[in-house]
Amino acid sequence: MKLNLKPNYPFGALTHEGAPAKRMTSLQALRRSVMSCLLWEDEFYESGETIAQRIQGLVLKAVEETSPFVVADLTREARSRMNLRHVPLLLCASLANTPGVEGGVVASLVEDVVQRADELAEMLAVVAKVNAVEPSNVRKHISAGMKRGLARAFRRFDEHQLAKYNREGAIRLRDVLFLTHPKPKDEAQAALWKRLIDGALATP
Repeated sequence: MKLNLKPNYPFGALTHEGAPAKRMTSLQALRRSVMSCLLWEDEFYESGETIAQRIQGLVLKAVEETSPFVVADLTREARSRMNLRHVPLLLCASLANTPGVEGGVVASLVEDVVQRADELAEMLAVVAKVNAVEPSNVRKHISAGMKRGLARAFRRFDEHQLAKYNREGAIRLRDVLFLTHPKPKDEAQAALWKRLIDGALATP
């Protein structure tokens, strides 16, 4: 009996350490990457930057193999069920950059994913990072669907929420307001946004 034989791996794939592993579809690989990471934080085997780049590539492949609606459902699950905050923003930005994805899909998804006022500015910061531009130059890289989704989400937040998260940063809430042009639902909200622009929000 010979023991010195080349191993036969039935699945044809290996883990990082060389153990046999079953091949996954792009959607399965995307789900594993999304649900098991804190975005842009280094893990044991790979850097946060590598994880983010892999997720972006898997979004494109998963859309090609399934549909943008499947990726959108995964994004909603990551935000609402798993309570992840940054990776759903990356998924939104990646879908917005994927050819053939309708703006309505992106707008609806962004509106659902942005659940805290600070995520309005964080979303545009992620868009800038995905497109490798400075936050001050993000205007040209915001898709129409992304703008509509952020504009709808902006109308959700009251003065307490806006004031609580109106923090210093490369992109501020007033910048989001200027870039997305949301329509106020009434005069009270129009006055609220005027206070945001003027830096006169009531301290929470």
